[in-house]
Amino acid sequence: KLISRIDKWKKKAESCGLSITEVAVENLDLKGTDKFITNLMSLEDVDDSLPLAEVCHQRTRGNPLFLYNFLHLLWKEKLIDFNMGCHRWEWDLENIAARTVVTHNALELLLRDFSHLSKEVRSVLVLSSCLGSCFSERCLFLVWDKMGVNSYL
Repeated sequence: KLISRIDKWKKKAESCGLSITEVAVENLDLKGTDKFITNLMSLEDVDDSLPLAEVCHQRTRGNPLFLYNFLHLLWKEKLIDFNMGCHRWEWDLENIAARTVVTHNALELLLRDFSHLSKEVRSVLVLSSCLGSCFSERCLFLVWDKMGVNSYL
């Protein structure tokens, strides 16, 4: 189903004179996952990041999109944090392993991320998603009015 939607988007874009470039992105191996993490977090000592890379690779299977979202989730849940005093990233691997599961797709990560939002905000997001990928502020205010939201999120 997703493939057919993508094909429709490509045909529509091409009919409008736009060119589409497809880029195949393969899953990263453990070494690639470690390099991704060291680059993203500007780590100098690559040896320190390998245990974190192993857990992240197990959880995301090396999918770069999932890996980025997974690391963001770890940061939001304070499972990784930048220590300003030491000027370095810190993490607790046992805690990360205990509090995370293997992620099969980005939707699982998003749902977990959205679970921290209030019911009101989640409802607005659900209704807003029905407006499409782009919509005006006016349309959003209409949704908020229907929802009874009185202030900005």
